[in-house]
Amino acid sequence: MTTDNVNHPQHYENHKIVLEPIGIIEGLPFSIANVIKYITRAHDKGSPLEDYRKAKWYYNRANRAFSHERLNSLLAPLAILRFSDNGTLRDFGRQIFNGREPWMAWTLIGNDLNRFIYALLDEHDMVPEELKEG
Repeated sequence: MTTDNVNHPQHYENHKIVLEPIGIIEGLPFSIANVIKYITRAHDKGSPLEDYRKAKWYYNRANRAFSHERLNSLLAPLAILRFSDNGTLRDFGRQIFNGREPWMAWTLIGNDLNRFIYALLDEHDMVPEELKEG
């Protein structure tokens, strides 16, 4: 096996940084932290539909509680999520890292949540309240 000292230097392989969600969200306001938490665990803990609905509910709360300027300051550090295994959070983090205003990147999370919830509803389900708000 050859060593790739450019892309994967062996001397750094033993020093990878792995973050658990709690390490990222514990300093955030409750509503924003819960959006990240419920998105992260949606397919690992029982009911993706319920977790996405909860995430959307907290997303709507955060949008009512914080101005765009405040969201920008709260969400800017979440550019670290560009390293997430979760596609929605990874795209959100990349948007911020690449210079998009964090509150604008945040709207993409809301759009994804809407899409995920609609995809998981069955034909007899009523549209949930949290989708009617935003």
